[in-house]
Amino acid sequence: MANPVEMESNGLCSYSDPENWFDYRKANEAKRICGNCPIRKACASAALDLEVVDGVWGGVNLPGEHATIEEHAVARRQLAFIVAAMDRQPEAHRQRSLAIRAAMHYAAFPGQRTHVAESASA
Repeated sequence: MANPVEMESNGLCSYSDPENWFDYRKANEAKRICGNCPIRKACASAALDLEVVDGVWGGVNLPGEHATIEEHAVARRQLAFIVAAMDRQPEAHRQRSLAIRAAMHYAAFPGQRTHVAESASA
């Protein structure tokens, strides 16, 4: 299963209000962000492992606790597809996701640029 600390600190969702991933009115925006996230596979895998029933995980909008068994089955198939597809993800897409994550981090924490650059050159 994915490391929750890694997911919380490395997911693009960490730069947004957590409620956005559980508000059906913001689901499409959340899914677009997930599409560029470097930990999308880990997130989808965690949703499967934890049997999560609501929110947006790995780019899939889960139907909620009052949904039918079939609606949950459809969402779980979508999550499983994401996990399998990410195994075949082109390296260019993975690098793009990491670059987007770095840009989001620098925008959110501008004072850390020097520290990150220094640690990268050590």
